[in-house]
Amino acid sequence: MNLGLSNGAKKSTNIQEFLKELGNYLKSSKDHYNNKEEDIVDKESKMVTEYRDEFYLKRNNILINYANKSLGNGQMYYIYSKNSKDSNMYNLCICEEGRSHIVIEENIDKLPKGANLETVLRKKNGSYILDDDATMDVKAKIEELKNRILEEQERYLKENRIEGNIYELSEKAKDRVWLFNITNNNQEVFEEIEFPKELLEEAKEGDKFLFKEGKYIKI
Repeated sequence: MNLGLSNGAKKSTNIQEFLKELGNYLKSSKDHYNNKEEDIVDKESKMVTEYRDEFYLKRNNILINYANKSLGNGQMYYIYSKNSKDSNMYNLCICEEGRSHIVIEENIDKLPKGANLETVLRKKNGSYILDDDATMDVKAKIEELKNRILEEQERYLKENRIEGNIYELSEKAKDRVWLFNITNNNQEVFEEIEFPKELLEEAKEGDKFLFKEGKYIKI
């Protein structure tokens, strides 16, 4: 760990100044990995289905690999989402080959203080404990993966959003639509996650839209 302190500072008799600087370093390091839960959910919700599935698969591989390398620290669990039916519950996965698909629902009260999304837990003597080192390591790897996939997704969307082309709506969901490019006579649909909400509410299958100046316009 490089605190950026000179040898003179380290040898200084002013212990309070050293401890203050050390505290600031540790706080900034922790904040770097302590993402807000809203930010985590927001990033994943803006993924195209294909890329989101790829992210989940590769995230699982990261967790399994890390768990295999740290078996001596106890059974590893990962908090990956809040329970959709109960806001006081978290969904955990067992980080173990062949069992990672099993969903464990745990009440927040039964988890250690500080546990939230993307937290790594270990279970010892029937109780969960935080694994801070594993949480930081895993978060860094997953964040890198997430950003890389979002960059790939952005290239995919740019390739499909063609200025002056007309698109027909094939299907829609709560926050996204599936379109195919009738200008290019392309029957392969692509998923659009940045479709205007005001159009989405009234849009129906077969409606046509012009992509102009970076926006979809109903025609």
